[in-house]
Amino acid sequence: MALTLRPTGLQSPAYEDWADYSIYEDNNRIGRLYEDRSVGTQPELRWFWSITVVVDPRAGVRPDGRAASFEEARP
Repeated sequence: MALTLRPTGLQSPAYEDWADYSIYEDNNRIGRLYEDRSVGTQPELRWFWSITVVVDPRAGVRPDGRAASFEEARP
């Protein structure tokens, strides 16, 4: 399973320096990964990721999470 990241292009000009990616598997968008620099965001929770497709709960796959760094959060 090869996952790739592509910029979402969703951010407004005020936030264009914030990282924001869509996650793809074989050209199918399956999730999102972005940097949250909002005031009050704790450094260990700076990166947010989520799976945006339906996942069978019995698979034991977590559909979202947070991490301190891009390297920890990326697929």
